Amino acid sequence: MFQRFTQKFLRGSLRLWPLILLVAIGSAIPAFQGTVHLFKNIDTDLANLLPDSYSSVQLIKQVRDKLAGKGSLSVLIEGPDRDAVLPFLHDLIAHLEGHEEIQKLEHLKPGHGFIDEHKMLYVSLADLKDIRERIDRKIQREKLGGLYINLEEEEPQTFDEMLEKYKGEYSSGVRSRYYESDDGTLFRLKITPKGNASDFAYAKRFYRSMRQIIADFQPPSRSQAIQIYYAGSIRTRVDEYKSLMHDLSIAGYVAGIGVLLLLVLVLRGLRPILMVLGPLTLGIFYTFGIASLFIDSLNTVTAFMFAIMTGLGIDFGVHKVSRYLSERSSNQSIADSLFSVAYFIGRASATSAAASRSC
Repeated sequence: MFQRFTQKFLRGSLRLWPLILLVAIGSAIPAFQGTVHLFKNIDTDLANLLPDSYSSVQLIKQVRDKLAGKGSLSVLIEGPDRDAVLPFLHDLIAHLEGHEEIQKLEHLKPGHGFIDEHKMLYVSLADLKDIRERIDRKIQREKLGGLYINLEEEEPQTFDEMLEKYKGEYSSGVRSRYYESDDGTLFRLKITPKGNASDFAYAKRFYRSMRQIIADFQPPSRSQAIQIYYAGSIRTRVDEYKSLMHDLSIAGYVAGIGVLLLLVLVLRGLRPILMVLGPLTLGIFYTFGIASLFIDSLNTVTAFMFAIMTGLGIDFGVHKVSRYLSERSSNQSIADSLFSVAYFIGRASATSAAASRSC
């Protein structure tokens, strides 16, 4: 029964092979688009690799729900000195204000004025006791007048000296209302987008847009010595994606070179190699294309499936093409050679594929 089915199938395939090839290539176009869509939306969140029932995953999602869309992009501006960087910072803020994708620009420390005006609220207990003792001595001095005798060898520090002490102690926190380094050569501007920064596609587009706008911004206050850097959660997500794509490209090169070397050693010809790689490539596109109908993105594990599928699928093509070439070298016709491949190698390949799937 299987023999008759194989013969009929091959006769129909040999008559309609142009149509079959056209349908295969035509259906590969949307499959390729689905594959590209999946690889453009790789989810680098490691929490999504765990089941939703895990308490740690549920806690992470609760925190993210409360902080949804709160990602930001930090622009770091570095220059030779404060006088060179600060004018450029103000010009950049004026240039970015009112941008349709920016919700908020932050360059000043919230509550800086309060902290600066209330430094003395953070006086240590030892200094508070010293202040109390000095006040008591001053009261006694005023009461006794000329009869007061100072037995201290050294004069205690004055209130001005204590104020200077705490100014120095908290200088990194309150000396400036800007987000800047202690030497005044590095300033930070925090940009909060209007959209949801947890959406990778939006975060990537926003990051590129801000980089381009700032790169094109050339005010008179900008000198050659001013350098621009980027940080924040938005850049972190984009960098994670780039790192993953770099790893994927390396895996692709390794898998591709390995498969090509195998084919060259076994088949030793360009046409047999194309006969193996063509169906294999279409099969990978079909797999990811069908998967794109059910899922929106890949994760850090499934993104490497193309290399795994290449290794698992290449042996089927190698066996079939090798058998076909062997039959043709024995002066068999094309139909008889294809029958031997489909009837003998086909059944073995189907059994092997079923066993691999069950594992």
